[in-house]
This record gives sequence, structure tokens and C-alpha cells, in this order.
Amino acid sequence: MSRKRTNFICSDCQTPQPRWYGRCPACGSWNTLHPIEEFGEQSAANSPPSLIPLREVTAGSHPRRLAPHAELNRVLGGGFVAGGTVLIAGDPGIGKSTLALQTAAGFGNVLYVCGEESPSQLKLRAERLGLADAALHLIDDTRADAIEPILRSTPPEFVVVDSVQTLNFSQSLRATGFLGSVSRIRETSSLLIQAAKAADVTLLLIGHVTKGGDVAGPMALEHLVDTVLVMEQDVSGEFRLLRATKNRFGPTDMVGLFRMTESGLEDVSNPSEILLPRDRRAVPGAAVTASLEGKRPLLVELQALTVKTTYGMPKRVSTGIDPNRLSMLLAVLERKAGLSFSQHDVYLNSAGGFRLRETATDLGVAAATASSLRNLAVPPDTLFCGEISLSGEIRPVSRLGTRLAEAAGLGFRRAVVPYQPLSEEPEIAIHPVRNIEDLLCRLPS
Repeated sequence: MSRKRTNFICSDCQTPQPRWYGRCPACGSWNTLHPIEEFGEQSAANSPPSLIPLREVTAGSHPRRLAPHAELNRVLGGGFVAGGTVLIAGDPGIGKSTLALQTAAGFGNVLYVCGEESPSQLKLRAERLGLADAALHLIDDTRADAIEPILRSTPPEFVVVDSVQTLNFSQSLRATGFLGSVSRIRETSSLLIQAAKAADVTLLLIGHVTKGGDVAGPMALEHLVDTVLVMEQDVSGEFRLLRATKNRFGPTDMVGLFRMTESGLEDVSNPSEILLPRDRRAVPGAAVTASLEGKRPLLVELQALTVKTTYGMPKRVSTGIDPNRLSMLLAVLERKAGLSFSQHDVYLNSAGGFRLRETATDLGVAAATASSLRNLAVPPDTLFCGEISLSGEIRPVSRLGTRLAEAAGLGFRRAVVPYQPLSEEPEIAIHPVRNIEDLLCRLPS
């Protein structure tokens, strides 16, 4: 015989308590304890699970299901895996639902759970994207215990849940927490993930992010799913970056790039051609650098402008580059190369406001700012790639050969890079530099 007992659990810290408190004794949050009913055995314990030797387990096949977006397939490592669960997170309005709808339209039998939009609103979105005839079956019931039998009895090929924060339980079932709480998200998503694995259904969950940029909900959700994708956008709002922070069936160092248009998200197969000017001319303050997004090389034009300051404190304005990094590089140029920026305002911009996080772009920043200060143009067919230390030394960068191959394919003839060995002879002239003084010798004077 089993007996039912009622315990309480905190929706913030997930600490169980034997009785209700107005304030959680563990984390101090108020009114966060919610009841949970548990069933315990009064007699003998349940039978122990059977042990399966690893050599007797059949690996089986995990066929890939290609999405209509080549960039999405690139990030996933070759497409969706049957029975796998993918979580896409991002800021509101960044394009998560648009990407999910366009992806779902590429499959034959799709179940779309409308949690944030009504079916009529989703129909309007589909018409705007030209997907009004897609083979989608909509359901506006967000009860996980009502969706789970559908996955097991008549499993579709692809399931989209928009969003996981709207999942709920029937009133008759015991459930911890409230709608959107940590415990409720964990329980509802776990139920659907287990059903999807059992039926070999590909499950796509859409999630929110917090103010800090982390996936909203319990960390256990990221452990339960097979792949976590995070969508970001550049400063201009035109491009979207999709990167994998977890992937059980593929790499986590691949990045997909999309362009948001009136007809939805479009793949950007060669982003360097967009981030570089079509008519490359010699202009003071312009230099091209190479950055890596995952394993993908991106060539970006950096634009610098230096003007005499009219205030006591010179301005440092940067778009796409960390302002603190810019201030550090200007200090190195002033101390080690004798360039004076103390009486000049410095403005730095990456093409399209594209965010560059790599320190390998230091050499490009130094070349652009020095070119603007001297009012001497850098040859437009020259690439600058390298990290600058506080001592003024130029340090090696990772995957330099990949960056040089991308530059050679786009018509660049020479590259100013650190001294470091290359596995293959590049199809571009190499001009190695050891320190910041060598860099200035390579620039027009």
C-alpha cells in the first residue's frame, strides 16, 4: 500500500520543506513554497532496476532531418536528430518564432503548440512569410499532460513548443510552482522530452532569456535537452547570429548567420562579402581585420576617426569593439609607438556595427586609428590580424591559416600578422611583425 503525503518546495531555490513557511528557510524568499504530493511505499521497496552491460546495448541509428536553412543545419552539425530536443533562446522579438515557423514548414507532419500566439495570429505570421499552406497542425492547449499522449499515440515528425514558459498541467494533477516558475518548467518540459525520445519525434522548444542573457528557467532544462541554441543580433538589428552552447550530436564552435527581411530570416552564406565594402578604396582610417565566430572566419572593415578634442577630456566612442579594449590599445600606441591621442577624440566603428569579441582584431584597430591620426590611407588589399599585449608585442592567434584562406578568396594580396608557424603555405603575401613598432613600419608614412 502506498500513502500520500504533502511536502512543500521553494520555486526559487528548489529546496524541499516538510511544512509550509511564509519565508523559505533556505533562500529567504517570501511566498515561494508550494505544495507537492508524493507517494511513498509503506511495505517493501520497489524491485531494483536490471543491469545492462554496455557491450549488449545496440547503438542504433540517429537519422538527421535537414532544416530548410543551411545555416541552421551548420550549427546543428548536419540537421535535427530524430528523438532529439533543441532549445532556442533569445531576447524578445529577435526572431525565435520566425525561425521556428520557417523550420517547421520544411517538414511534412508538424505539431505546433501555440502558447504565446493564438492560431489566428500564427496564421497571419505564416501568410506574411509565405507559408500559409505549410503542413502544420496547431494546438492552443499548453497542458503538457494533454500534449504527451499525442506524441505517443500519433507521433508527428516535428514538434514546436512556443514557448516552454507557457507549459502547464491539468488542474487535476499535482504540480509544483506556478505557471512559468522554475519547478513548473522543469516538470512539463521533462514530460514532453521523455515522450519525444520514446517516439523518435524531433522536439523544438522556444525559451526566454533573463536580463543577464541567460536562458530563463531551471538549469536542469539545459541539462535535459540535447542542444541549446542562443540567438543574438548585431547593433544594426539586420543580422542574427545563432550559436550552439551545448550540442550532444555536433560541434559547439559553429555559428550561423541570418538576415532579417520582410519575408523572414534568410541565410547569409558568405558574411564577409556583406561586412566588407563593395568598392574597396584607400581611405585614411579604414583597415580590414579577420575575426572568428566559432570556426567561421569573418572579414570586417574597421573605421576610425580622430579629431582634435574641444573638451579637457578626449572622447572614446566605439561601436562593435569593447570600449575598454580600445582605450587599452590607444594607451599602448601612445606609450610604445609615440603616437599622441591625448588631444584627440577617437571614434571607432565596425562595419554594420557587427560585434567583435576576439582580441585578434587588435592589429586592425591599431592600424585604423594610426592611419586616421596620420591621415595616411592603408592599402585596401591588406589584412591585419593579431593580438597586441600591454608590452606592445604582437601575439599569435588561433586558426590563422583559416583567416588567411578567407582573405585570399576575397582578393586580398597581403596580410600583416604575428610571427607564427603555418601548416600550409598561404595564397597571400605574409608580412610578419613582432611588435607595435614593426606595425608602424608596415603602414604608409
